[in-house]
Amino acid sequence: RNQLQGAMQQLNQRYLYSASMLTAENDPLGPLPPGWERRVDSTDRVYFVNHNTKTTQW
Repeated sequence: RNQLQGAMQQLNQRYLYSASMLTAENDPLGPLPPGWERRVDSTDRVYFVNHNTKTTQW
């Protein structure tokens, strides 16, 4: 499996966890890569911000 597929799988696995239950301290996948931030929108959906490329990812 290539690096992109692995990264996408990790992001998809992170999305499966409830936004209210998951924090950086108890995330089983560990910390996000440098420059990434986990956010929650007004409907409790988790998304990720890549500050390096100024993009977002669901």
